[in-house]
Amino acid sequence: MASFEGEPLFLLISVRDGKKLPPEKPRFDLWRHYQPGLHHVEIELADLERGGDFPPIELDRVQSLHLEAYDDQPRTVRLGAIRLEGRKG
Repeated sequence: MASFEGEPLFLLISVRDGKKLPPEKPRFDLWRHYQPGLHHVEIELADLERGGDFPPIELDRVQSLHLEAYDDQPRTVRLGAIRLEGRKG
């Protein structure tokens, strides 16, 4: 969960599993544009595992999640709980 006030904001969301990849392979980086307010940011684990536009991520080896906010002016972005949740079934 993320919340902020002011102007819209671009967030870079990255997930890493520690695998070494050749430089030409893209990493899992999502650019998302958000309006001010409260947002529930979700990434489907199945999408990470399949890879899609990115090399697949080994879910049992996730090492980090990066969230970077891009803006010209300093401001506060509030983050709530960050959870890794699996779905049954």
